Amino acid sequence: MDAHTTRQRCHGRDAKQASIRGCGRVLLLLLGFLLHIQAHAAEVPRILVLTEVAGGVYGQTLEGLEQVLAALPEESRPRIVVRELPKSQALPDTNGYDLLVSLGSDMAARLMASPPDVSLLCLLIPRLTFRHLVSQLPEPARERVSAIYLDQPFARTLHLLQSAFPEARDIAVPLGPSSALEKAELEAAASPHGLRLHLAQIREDENPLRAILGLLDDSDVVLALPDPVVYNQYSVQGILLATYRREIPVIGFSRAYVRAGAIAAVYTAPIQVGRQAGDLIRDAFAMDPPRLPPPQPPDEYEIAVNRQVTRSLGIILPDDADLLGQVRRMDAVPESPP
Repeated sequence: MDAHTTRQRCHGRDAKQASIRGCGRVLLLLLGFLLHIQAHAAEVPRILVLTEVAGGVYGQTLEGLEQVLAALPEESRPRIVVRELPKSQALPDTNGYDLLVSLGSDMAARLMASPPDVSLLCLLIPRLTFRHLVSQLPEPARERVSAIYLDQPFARTLHLLQSAFPEARDIAVPLGPSSALEKAELEAAASPHGLRLHLAQIREDENPLRAILGLLDDSDVVLALPDPVVYNQYSVQGILLATYRREIPVIGFSRAYVRAGAIAAVYTAPIQVGRQAGDLIRDAFAMDPPRLPPPQPPDEYEIAVNRQVTRSLGIILPDDADLLGQVRRMDAVPESPP
């Protein structure tokens, strides 16, 4: 074997070893990259959204939530899993999730019946329903549960009433068994504004229309609060027709109630609830350790006005944008004690 052949073979062995070393470095780099991705995936919050119905207001709420979280940097963007679970279907295993989000009162009740060890944010749930469900939880579980209420704060609704009817002082307020539980909060909200509340507490076996008619002689406006004993599919039309005939406007509690004949209401659209939830989740996971804030009312809201009713009653109200602006300005001023 000559020297030239020997050099060629040595060179071949060196090249092969260099190639092996190069492949090894590439494999190590790939392994490191995969481990980095895996570690990053473990750090990103995992959120499980549970709903009994995927469309309608639930879908709009989810859309708002995803809009906010989608704007976050990819390395900190939570992973969202959505599960549609009819009543007949058992709840899934929640291990491995950092946060549960329930859409609607029924789903919140199902989750709180056997409270998981993970934080829970309840959306599209009335204030009283949430408080009742939480009151049945053991103390440690209560600290892990929060909500964005479906209801508007009393002060905000009264701001609408005053913006629409600045001269009104006597306010009829029919209360059912549920809404009566918040009587003290309502009175505290009304007191700084010099409003006189004429209250009637209606029992489950009582005709709500008869009780409301007894309030109308001394009232300028009827303030409707959500309570199924007072306002339901059997009573709503009769109540609205009676107040209309007496030319007494009704401040409602939802856009649907305005469409039915109330003169105006403050309401929050589902997508607005979703955006607020997205902001809340973003801020919660920016903390160390992550934690939910206390339950809160809606931040964003709109005004609905039934212009057909205003014309029929000869009432002149500002346009919707001006009315909304007035309410927001009043909302921005801290309430002073009576």
